[in-house]
Amino acid sequence: MAQVIELKMRPLKWRVKIQDINSISKRRSLLATPSLSINRLVLHYGKYGEMLLSPKDESEFIELLLTKNPQIKLNEKVSDA
Repeated sequence: MAQVIELKMRPLKWRVKIQDINSISKRRSLLATPSLSINRLVLHYGKYGEMLLSPKDESEFIELLLTKNPQIKLNEKVSDA
């Protein structure tokens, strides 16, 4: 069974397979997303997909993703955090 990340913002729900994540970057954005923070991580998946989120502990979240999918590339700003 594929491991997925699931985000919910009622009534919407997004799911992304961890194995489909290509890279992670940072972005400051005021766009309406499930994240309440303007400092967000962007998960790039598939050919053009993006998911914005702000985990409580960015470092722990990224480390967990990398243990599940070591092929994920980190943007410079993310790897400096």
